[in-house]
Amino acid sequence: VFNTPRISREARRWLEMARDGYCAPTTRSPKLDDCERDEKGAFPVLTERATWKMAAEACIQRCMQCAGCRYVSISLGFADCSWYRTCDLQALSTVPSGFRSARVLRVNEY
Repeated sequence: VFNTPRISREARRWLEMARDGYCAPTTRSPKLDDCERDEKGAFPVLTERATWKMAAEACIQRCMQCAGCRYVSISLGFADCSWYRTCDLQALSTVPSGFRSARVLRVNEY
């Protein structure tokens, strides 16, 4: 029997809703307190061997600790987890390709 790691409800929901593309270019956020004031940033949480489930879980868990994080864009190829206060999911950038984006819904938003 093949065991798949369990993921949180938030990460599972993000995977279901994710669209191709990213919200906007970002730079790494060295500290979580940047989440209090910044509009966007990127968390250094992914490895190049991550799966979409692993990446979503890591990125969403980090987002949940960030006051300003409402959306995330993830790329396995770029090992990127970018966060945003706002994002127009109808106008995502698709170059470079390989990113997926969605709103992060907290448990009380279901």
